[in-house]
Amino acid sequence: MSMVDAEDHYLRGFFTLGAEALKLDHAAYETERRQPRGAVAPRTRIPGASPSMRRALARNGRRCCTALASIIADPGRTFGEKARVFNIVTAAQSPGLARSILLVALRDHDENIRFYGLQTAYLASSRQHEWLCAELLAALRDPAPVVRLAGCQYLGSFHRSRRQRQVRDALLGVAADPREELRIRKRALSAVAYYRGRAVRHVLERLAGEGDGALAADATSLLANRTADEAARAGARR
Repeated sequence: MSMVDAEDHYLRGFFTLGAEALKLDHAAYETERRQPRGAVAPRTRIPGASPSMRRALARNGRRCCTALASIIADPGRTFGEKARVFNIVTAAQSPGLARSILLVALRDHDENIRFYGLQTAYLASSRQHEWLCAELLAALRDPAPVVRLAGCQYLGSFHRSRRQRQVRDALLGVAADPREELRIRKRALSAVAYYRGRAVRHVLERLAGEGDGALAADATSLLANRTADEAARAGARR
C-alpha cells in the first residue's frame, strides 16, 4: 500500500469512526439535557464515545493529518465539510491533532474557519497548553470581531497558566479599549474576574466610573463582589 493509499484508508476510517462518535456524543448530550435539573441520571443513560474510540480517532487523524489539513485549506470545500472535520477532531480529544488543524485554519480568509479552529483546539485540549494560550492571545488582534471574542472567552480559563500575567494584561487592555466593540470588552472584563491585584482594581474602578452603560454596570458588580470577598476574608482572619 502506497503512502497516498494508506492516508486515504485512514481518512475513510477517521470519518466513519467520527460519525459514530458524534452520534454517540449527541445521544448522550440529549439524554443529559432531558433530565430534570438536579436529577440523577438513570442507569439507562446512553454513554458518549468511549475513550478507546477517541484514541482510535486520534490515531487515524494523525495518520491522515495532511489530508485533513488540505480539506480545511481548500477554498473549494464547503463550510459544512470543514465543520465536519472540526467536529470530529473535537470528538477525538487529541490536542496534537487539534493544533495541526488550528495552524491551517488560522491562515484562512474566512473568519468563521478561524473561529472554529480556535474553538476546536480549546475543546480538544483538556490542559492549558502554552501553544494554545499563544494563539488565543494572538486572536485578540484578529481583524474579525468573532475571533477576538473567542480569544477573550477562552483565555478566561488560563488564569492559572504560566502566562497568567500576560493573559491578565491582554484582557485588561481589551476591556479598557474604547475602540473595541462593547460585547468584546464585556467578555474580556468577565474573563479577568479570577484575577486580583491593583492593576485589575484600577481598570474596574475606571470602567465603573464611565457612566450608566452596560460595561460600567459589569465593572461595578465585579468591584462589589471583590469588596465583599475581601471583607469576608478579613473577618475570617480575625
